[in-house]
Amino acid sequence: MNFLKKLFGKSAATREQKKKVLPVEYQIKMEMGEFSKSQLIKIQSDFILQAGHFNSIGTAFRRTEEYDLAEKAYLQAIELSPEYEDPYANLLSLYILLKKYEQCELIYRRGMNHSAGSKSSIVYQDGRLHYIKGNYKMAFSAAQSCLTVEKFQDEFSFELAIKSLLSLVKQEEEEEKNFEEAMKLWKFGMKIFPNSEQLKELSKYFIDDES
Repeated sequence: MNFLKKLFGKSAATREQKKKVLPVEYQIKMEMGEFSKSQLIKIQSDFILQAGHFNSIGTAFRRTEEYDLAEKAYLQAIELSPEYEDPYANLLSLYILLKKYEQCELIYRRGMNHSAGSKSSIVYQDGRLHYIKGNYKMAFSAAQSCLTVEKFQDEFSFELAIKSLLSLVKQEEEEEKNFEEAMKLWKFGMKIFPNSEQLKELSKYFIDDES
């Protein structure tokens, strides 16, 4: 029995030692979604992978709607580098898609406690979840927090902030104030992202008021 344990243990260690470093071109192909499911599984068994690689693999699996495999890859990335922000945000986005809202709460707390950096991508996904649940004030607060970080002054954060304010207007929550703030954000967003389809779609709410 001890002999078999040693034998299998040695075999596993030997297999691990035989793994190669992932070529840079593979990383690029993963990000471009050029690998099939079977190729991605083989990459995981054949190469030494870091958290960023598993994050890219998770996103590649998500593109092909292999959601269980995507979840496992993101979780592997988190286990390897708990301070790495991106897999938390990507996993939150996946759970929102799958309506696994309880898991969202767990991953959000874990990401906010352990990840480094601004955490804005995690906060943004939490804002999306609040919006879906109808918590528009909290959704706006999350989007507004993202917009204070230059990296996250993107069209999606603007869209979430504006839509949250407009939803508050529909609920008759400080209608004039919230509408004016929404229009101000929309105009500012359109100056930065004039070709944004997300922001163009919102123009129907403001076009008559545009100066």
